[in-house]
Amino acid sequence: MKKIISIILASFVAFAAFAAEKPIPAVMLQDEGYLFVEEDGKMTYKMSIPAGSELDVLTVKNENGVVVPEVKQSKRIVSEKLRDCECYHVKYNNKPYWCLTNRIGLNEKIGIIIKDSAIYRSPDVCDVKEKSFLTVGTVISYGDVFLANNKIKLAKISYYDSTAYEVYTGYVKLEKISSSKDDYKGIKIIKSIKKILSDGEKADKGLLEENYKNFKHLNTSPALSQMCDELMNPPEDGDVESAESAAMDASTPFHFENAIINAQGEESNINIRNLPSSKNSKVIGQFDGGVTTTGVYVYNRSAETEVIDGVEDYWYYVEDGKYDKKGWVFGQYILFPVDEEEYDSPDYDDSYDERG
Repeated sequence: MKKIISIILASFVAFAAFAAEKPIPAVMLQDEGYLFVEEDGKMTYKMSIPAGSELDVLTVKNENGVVVPEVKQSKRIVSEKLRDCECYHVKYNNKPYWCLTNRIGLNEKIGIIIKDSAIYRSPDVCDVKEKSFLTVGTVISYGDVFLANNKIKLAKISYYDSTAYEVYTGYVKLEKISSSKDDYKGIKIIKSIKKILSDGEKADKGLLEENYKNFKHLNTSPALSQMCDELMNPPEDGDVESAESAAMDASTPFHFENAIINAQGEESNINIRNLPSSKNSKVIGQFDGGVTTTGVYVYNRSAETEVIDGVEDYWYYVEDGKYDKKGWVFGQYILFPVDEEEYDSPDYDDSYDERG
């Protein structure tokens, strides 16, 4: 009997030890992130891995018996100088390495941004982080999802800022994140296509077609499919009219009289475009910078938002009869006075008087 109890206790201890040493799943957020091995008291570069690579962070018990990531303060050579660094002990492809702590996201799912996205400081769409946004193809890790303003789902994310060499947290709209492996593969192909196209007339047509064919075999999100199609088949001048008509058909009626084009504080003029996009569209007019233009009529709102200089907003089709100007203007520059009586918007919220 004592022997049986001893065996059970030994098994329990072994299981407890295993549980304590269970690694923490992690995601490499830096593209071509470094992995190191420790040699002669410093971290020595061993290899680079792409953003989105899965890692296991090894764990230890701290002095209070709490399981925490295994971290080491060490040195590494940067620009021929020995610098301090902090590293996690990780496993990649079942082999042990060390990785800088400010390069990975812990305990979260892998995601990829499939539409340019504003970053919010908190789960509130009014709390936007100015001059910061994530472009299509950015690899992130994400966890909890929050309902903002009673209708918009925001996911808490971790992302790598290549200018600050740091991992930051924030919130983005859940609809702009994909966890699809096909989308991840698709982004890689799109980057390859862009690189080939950058050669201009010397671009390898055969290699382009091969990449495009491989992309078409994937089940990617509509946003990525459209992006790839436009890269391979850019619209010609004869297609402009049909594109303008399609954009108007896809938009939402948004009738508002006496809106204001707010260009105060702007050094340059406000562009009026033929399509609701800053890309693949033409500037067909301008409102003067540094002033406000009143009495503008708003007809439609674009189907999709866009992020420009860290600001996410819709495009609006406007007309200024006084100066014979009409076209699409980015919402950041439009004010909707709250005392307007004939406001007919699909989702009006009277707590806002500016859609910027």
